[in-house]
Amino acid sequence: MTVSDERIGAARAADAEPRVLSAPLSGRKGRRWLACLRDLLFPPQCAACGAETGETGGTGALCPACFAECRFLTGPACRSCARPEPRLSAPDPDYICDACQALPPAWDRGVAVARYGGPIRTLLLRLKRADRLDTVPMLGAWAYRVARPLLADADLIVPVPLHWTRRLSRRFNQSAEIARALRATAQEAGGPVPSLDPGALRRIRCTPSQSGSFAERRANLDGAIVARPGLDLSGKRVLLIDDVLTSGATLDVAARALRKAGAEGVDACVIALAGSRDEPYVRAIPRDGEEADVPLLTPTANQTASDPSSQTASVGAPAAAGLTKGAPLWPNRSRFTPRRSAPSA
Repeated sequence: MTVSDERIGAARAADAEPRVLSAPLSGRKGRRWLACLRDLLFPPQCAACGAETGETGGTGALCPACFAECRFLTGPACRSCARPEPRLSAPDPDYICDACQALPPAWDRGVAVARYGGPIRTLLLRLKRADRLDTVPMLGAWAYRVARPLLADADLIVPVPLHWTRRLSRRFNQSAEIARALRATAQEAGGPVPSLDPGALRRIRCTPSQSGSFAERRANLDGAIVARPGLDLSGKRVLLIDDVLTSGATLDVAARALRKAGAEGVDACVIALAGSRDEPYVRAIPRDGEEADVPLLTPTANQTASDPSSQTASVGAPAAAGLTKGAPLWPNRSRFTPRRSAPSA
């Protein structure tokens, strides 16, 4: 048998085998066609207001109007609570605000994406109460933008837990979903990707909705969050994830539980900062032509570092902050040790 005969026989054998036709919509080109068809039938809408965004290839985007209303935090801030500090002329990675010096949180460094309110509030409420999981990838990408320095040092990502009854009614833990999206974004970006342990912390007691002062919130959560039995975090640095930071009581209890399990360090990342009624240091950097949401704390003649009760807030918007002239800056706090303060305005 010659070589040509062998080739002819092989070709006939190949023709005799059944052929599997490739699907016309498989591969990258097929997925692109399917995405175009989906966008044609279901035009992408703004995740906050519902207006058509003109974006293609996914959901969860914001329209230009809602994006402009988001109060993203990009200026100088406290390294612990991430509260904006307009009195600083440039970002200072070592700056700690007066409130965190007076009452240090249990975590080391904190970052936040934006102020709570407007479209940010709408996104988080729809995520928790309307099952809008399509917004999670966007929230995770935002969290990655601010948490990259913390991810480089982290060994583990841990979300703030929900009690099983609340998770049963909600069907998911919004903090865990944001943590997964954050880690997925880190993988796509090719950066450091710490491990994720959604069950590292457990909420063993169902607590009522948080309200009141920091001390009341802290007492409400006392013993409610614990580490998983047998969890050993010796020598590890943990990145704690939550959706909203108000007084910091929830993150404080969670961070203490992680340190009790042996964590060497704990950092925190949240999507939004919300104001607390008894913490007048919570403030926002106002836009041009706007007043701050609460009075900016500027030194007055009678301020002394050794007597915080004598320090008063300059009255810029007392009604918004619930303050009157002469109100103390650090309610219910009797000790203050200055570590680093901002320059005078």
